[in-house]
Amino acid sequence: IQSDLQMRTIKAVKTNKRILLAFLTLVNISVHEFIIRKTLRKPQLSKQNTTACLRFAKLHLDDPCGYWKNVIH
Repeated sequence: IQSDLQMRTIKAVKTNKRILLAFLTLVNISVHEFIIRKTLRKPQLSKQNTTACLRFAKLHLDDPCGYWKNVIH
């Protein structure tokens, strides 16, 4: 549970690693600086991928539940 909390906190706070490390230390959560650096570097979705995801969602908005059950299983 603590690891999940650590990752959610790191992702929620958009800041530099020193400020984030100080905050986590303040709330008694120990995270290695490498983990913070790695998490903050993860690329965001590109505009092209965001557009494609939105187009897919709009296209399949009215699909029945049976369609999605086949896709998931």
